[in-house]
Order: sequence, then C-alpha cells, then structure tokens
Amino acid sequence: MASTQRLEEMARREKELADIWRWRAGRRRSVSPLALGKMLLEHRVVFDVTQRDLAEKLGISVTSIHHYESLPERLVPELQDAVEKGRLNLKKARALADIEDPDRQREAARLLLDGRLTSVYIEAFVALVRKHPELSTEEILDQIQVVVRAHPELSAEAARRQIQRKVSELRRKQVFWEMFSTTALQFSKGVAALLLEDVSERRRSDLIAVLKALDARVQAALEHLGASPN
Repeated sequence: MASTQRLEEMARREKELADIWRWRAGRRRSVSPLALGKMLLEHRVVFDVTQRDLAEKLGISVTSIHHYESLPERLVPELQDAVEKGRLNLKKARALADIEDPDRQREAARLLLDGRLTSVYIEAFVALVRKHPELSTEEILDQIQVVVRAHPELSAEAARRQIQRKVSELRRKQVFWEMFSTTALQFSKGVAALLLEDVSERRRSDLIAVLKALDARVQAALEHLGASPN
C-alpha cells in the first residue's frame, strides 16, 4: 500500500511540475526560476530520480533541468535573492551559477547589475572566467569592451570569438612577463654570486663578453621603456 501511495504521490508531483513548466513556456510565470529549481531538486531527491528520467517524464531536455537546479545548488544566497526579486533572469543566473568561486560569482553579478556587462556576452564572460582563473574579472571585462567598441558591426558569435582571442593573447603576454621576471631575477642572483667567485683568466673573457652583450640589450630595453639614463 505504501508503495502504491508513493507512486501516486510521485505521479501527482510530476504532473504539477509539468503544469508549471507549461505555464512558464507560455510566459505565465507562476513560479520563479529559483523556486522551480528547488522543486525539481526536491522531487529527484525524494523519489530518487535522475535528471534524465525526470526530463523524459516531463518531456523536456536534461540541460533545462540542469539549468534550473543549478540556481539553488550553486548560486550564492544573495544572488538567489536577486533571482527571487526579479533582478536576475534565468539566463543571467544560470550563467553565474557556472562560476564555482563565490567571490568571482558576486563580482560578475555586480558587473551585470551595474550594466557594465550585458546578457549578450554573459556566457562568453563566464566561460573565460572559468578558463582563465588567473585573470581578474575586470581584465576579462576590459577585453570584451575593447572588442565591442572596436567592432560594433560584429555579430554576437563573431564578437565572442574575437573576445576569446583577445583574452588568450592577454594571458600569453602575462605568462611571458611572468617568465621574464623570474628569469631576470634568477640571472641577477647569478651575477651576485659571480662577485664572490674566483674566476679563471680563460673563463673571465667569456663572462665579460656575455655581460657586455647583455648590458647593451638591457640599455636598449631601458631606452625602449623610457627609463632615464644612468
């Protein structure tokens, strides 16, 4: 009997979810995206149902269920509140939920709510935040704005590809400067150690030639950077 009641309750809840889904599809927003995500999660937990099984019963995609469930599962509490109050729509909220770091999730949300980042580029922005955790949200946003200002004629998809190239180039340069700084520091330590060594006559001439060549390049680099001469 208990098993029969469980199946009946399961069927009742699935009908309720299906009705809610149809209402939302018809733009009759009786339940918020966050509340629906909670209902889907609760149903799957109570009745031990996979996303795929529930998707088949409701006649929707697994991806759709994942998007709704990600809101209560992964959005920080204040952003869940923003969804409930209508400040964040489903597209923006589910994109933000893909950012695992809570602080970066909040930073991205502020950019959206302040109007500095539009919904057109939110998915590209989130993908880049996840791919390049070493870059700040401001650095990624700067690259998006550079592309949008320079190429307003581009379609959203073409702009996203251009943005990805710009961010990859930015990261390549950062890696280069990090390697350069590390190498320069190591060389500086080597030169300091050289001052403490007894150097043979044969080795001395080789070192002098290397240091003179390096000095010429260092001076050229300083001039290129606009440093004042010694």
